[in-house]
Amino acid sequence: MILTLARREWQRTFFSPLAWGLLAANQGILGWIFLGVLERFSALEAAQRGMGLTLTLSFHLFGFGAVLLLLSAPPLAMGLISGERREGTFALLNAAPLSLLEILLGKFLGLVAVLIPLACLPLLLGVLLAQFAPLDLGLLAAATLGLGLCACLFAAVGLFASSCTEQPGVAAVLAYGILILLSVIGNTGGEATGTLFAWLSWNEHLFSFLMGMVRGSDLLYFFLFTVFFLALSHRQLANQQLP
Repeated sequence: MILTLARREWQRTFFSPLAWGLLAANQGILGWIFLGVLERFSALEAAQRGMGLTLTLSFHLFGFGAVLLLLSAPPLAMGLISGERREGTFALLNAAPLSLLEILLGKFLGLVAVLIPLACLPLLLGVLLAQFAPLDLGLLAAATLGLGLCACLFAAVGLFASSCTEQPGVAAVLAYGILILLSVIGNTGGEATGTLFAWLSWNEHLFSFLMGMVRGSDLLYFFLFTVFFLALSHRQLANQQLP
């Protein structure tokens, strides 16, 4: 039943003008960045190149791909729960033989299935370039894994924001607020708290994947925070059902 609901959400979201518009916009922006990186890299002499082509692509193309994912997730997630609650269809879904957890996981997986193609766009450009230039495909695979984990985290945050209000616009603003906080928190705090705040920032963990390193601590971060926001969503919806 979870996969059935996920497929329903995927079809409803991915076949909407918003999803196709975001996909086209992301591809256009990433293509422009891709060509710019190649132009700047080829214009430099070998002695002036501080990084190889693969690492340059990873930092610029995949790094900006994470920013585009952050910008794309809240609009796609804002109506998953808040829109149905406003229209009254969530009560019908809740009356189906599904637990609240199954409903939540189905919507989460449906949203992730929409975000994953966006996360794979930089890899597609890298694979096309690999036919003409030597690239470290293992590093690109690690960077793509990092983007996929970011997609899961952003989807969980968006779902939590959507569970907090019946207004999709407010849900999008709330999701952006949480994601921006998790983006900049690593730059705050003093010497005593700097390490903790840096660990709380998702982009600090993504950096390791962009370097081609898959570390257990980074995998644990994305897993814990994704589960944390899904648990908050479940608690929020459960509290709303209380008499």
